[in-house]
Amino acid sequence: MSKHPLNLLIGLLALPLVACQGTGAADVAYDGEESGLDSEDVQAALDELADELAAARTELTAQGAQIDDLDPAAFEARIAALEEAEAVQDAALLAHASDIDTLDGAISENDAAIVSLIGGLAAHAAAIDTHTVEIDTNSTNISTNAGDISTNAANIAAGASALGALAADLGLLQAEVDANVTVRTRLNYTGNPTLSPTFSYIHVRDVGEFVKVAAETDVQLTWNSHVTMVGTAGQFCDYQLRVDDFADDSSGGRAVNYGSTAIAVETVFEGLATGPHTVSLWLRGSATSCEENDGNFGRTVWVEEAPAF
Repeated sequence: MSKHPLNLLIGLLALPLVACQGTGAADVAYDGEESGLDSEDVQAALDELADELAAARTELTAQGAQIDDLDPAAFEARIAALEEAEAVQDAALLAHASDIDTLDGAISENDAAIVSLIGGLAAHAAAIDTHTVEIDTNSTNISTNAGDISTNAANIAAGASALGALAADLGLLQAEVDANVTVRTRLNYTGNPTLSPTFSYIHVRDVGEFVKVAAETDVQLTWNSHVTMVGTAGQFCDYQLRVDDFADDSSGGRAVNYGSTAIAVETVFEGLATGPHTVSLWLRGSATSCEENDGNFGRTVWVEEAPAF
């Protein structure tokens, strides 16, 4: 295996070389007599090294030509253009730096606002939690109250039903009481009208009004007065008590007078409805005239409501 030419040269530095000026391997020779070495090996290393030196010289020559081809003015113009572009970029960077500072301030303000908003949201969240608890409590109370209301409604309905039944019983009891209690009404009047009678009843006066309380009771009228008849023998005055302008069922309640006399009349009305009724006095006869209550004294008709007679 052959050694690298450079290593061989290092070993031959102390050996005498015969060098001639030139550019190829033929210009370099080795004196083998003084060294005693193999001249072929040394010569081969020198030839290889000479080839490498020639290649390096060729490359350097080419690079030198490239350097010679460069235009210094164009190179300086290019450098000036690059410096101008760099200045423009620096100015832009300065302008953007101001914008960046403004943005930094805005970001700082927004950060503060965001922090404040987060704090407000946290407070609202806490308030919402509190209200949620209150709503849950109120819902529970409402449910409880709804149950109580339902219970109370049922109790009220039961109470109303009981009151209704009691009211019905009281109504029945009141009806029984009314039917068995005597109710008296006094109707007072004055005046002494003198009338010429006919054979049909005519209205003399309304005595007064009473109120019938119970439906199953009867009403008895009692009347005391004094009447005077003017006429010939056999002529008469026939007075009759009525209720709501109707006589009783037997056409009673009458006082027939043939002269001047006191009278007393009682009559019973059956089946009158409850509520107000009017007592009136009616007259018929054949006398020339008939006068009731001569002297104009105070007169009375008693109205008595009582159980059926």
